Amino acid sequence: MKSCRRKSTKRWGVVAGLLLALFGAHAQGQEWPQRPIRIVIPGPPGGASDVPARLMAKSLGENLKQTVMVENRPGASGLIAAREVANAKPDGYTLLFTSGSSITISTGMMAEMASTVKKLEPLGMLAYTPLAVAVTNDSPFASIEQLIEAAREKPDTIVMANPGMFTLAHLTTELISDRAKAPLRAIAFNSFSAELVAVKSGDASAFIDGVGPILAQAGGNGLRILALSSPERPPGLEQYPLMKDTVPDTAIDGWFGLFAPAGLPKAVTERISTALESAKQDTKLASSLKQLGMYVKPDSPATFAAYVQAETELWHGQIAKLGMSQTKAEK
Repeated sequence: MKSCRRKSTKRWGVVAGLLLALFGAHAQGQEWPQRPIRIVIPGPPGGASDVPARLMAKSLGENLKQTVMVENRPGASGLIAAREVANAKPDGYTLLFTSGSSITISTGMMAEMASTVKKLEPLGMLAYTPLAVAVTNDSPFASIEQLIEAAREKPDTIVMANPGMFTLAHLTTELISDRAKAPLRAIAFNSFSAELVAVKSGDASAFIDGVGPILAQAGGNGLRILALSSPERPPGLEQYPLMKDTVPDTAIDGWFGLFAPAGLPKAVTERISTALESAKQDTKLASSLKQLGMYVKPDSPATFAAYVQAETELWHGQIAKLGMSQTKAEK
């Protein structure tokens, strides 16, 4: 009889423990956040990731009714910032905001970055930014089809400028060359202004970069956009052709997203995701991002994680084709 009582007591103890854990996790999600949240970014103040991060932080703070701070940790192609967050306690108070390139490209070239990103949990995308292929208004190429046809006729002679080796723009050029069977000559000019000078001086036939700075130069006596890289036309850019209509299955976006240390409680993940989606519905935030060439769209931790995985596989494959996989890069 005593043995039965002991077993019954033990069972109730296990049940009680499970209930306490369940309610404890729920309470943690309900009570979070109790103190300021840090968002670590891999760029310097005023850089490409800094401005959208601060816009997002302000809106998140309003949604969560808590202070959200942005801290800059530039260097090592995003590794310094990613490592700091990956090694932080998974309690929702230390997050990473970064460009897609740090997650999907740097991990294909740096073993430490790859192992660090495995310790991160995707929370959601803030915004995507299309790439644009552009020429000067007096260029002989009136369409992306004409540019690609010229590359087919004279392989490796049509120079496509990009802002840097192994940037998203550079790898997209290589991807277009592969899929269109039109070898473009990808040359890095290290900055948007240098690309602009190259195409205006005739040192490059065209260039590829984020749509934001290109839009600022489009029209009049400036630039003509031949194609956007996105899978669909972003709002306000409906007049521009899409690359995928000329090079099938080639739809590429730059993006900026939010990550946490792996192991974040589900309730906290849901709170952050809900706050992020609410922030994206703020017309003022969406308008400010649009001025930077960034566009919001609905997302969730699950869809974002799947997207990050697909992007990682794509760019790791492209990096391997160019002979710069992790193993070779480390030698």
